[in-house]
Amino acid sequence: MEFERGIHALFSRESLHLGPMNSRRRIVFALLGLVALASAPLPAAAANCLPLKRVMRSVAQQFNARVLDAGSGGNGVYVIRLLTNDGRVLDVTVDCATGQVLGVRGG
Repeated sequence: MEFERGIHALFSRESLHLGPMNSRRRIVFALLGLVALASAPLPAAAANCLPLKRVMRSVAQQFNARVLDAGSGGNGVYVIRLLTNDGRVLDVTVDCATGQVLGVRGG
């Protein structure tokens, strides 16, 4: 019981000093927040990137390998971990906009 009262006090309107707020106002603020999130522009790098699946297929064919893992490395690059047919594990860095291989580590 003590715990529940503490949680209620932590998240109640009074503890946040918002004062009384009717449900209509809450809905309006929630909708405004959603509109702001939905209208936020994508980062420039993400907007120009090729689809990751497409780049994964291309790189796997280039290296005659199987994809173990892939994701964004930040700064407009994908990092793709490959397992080659001869058992080597490679980390391939690829430009996400062009699909060009920038570097290979491992082996």
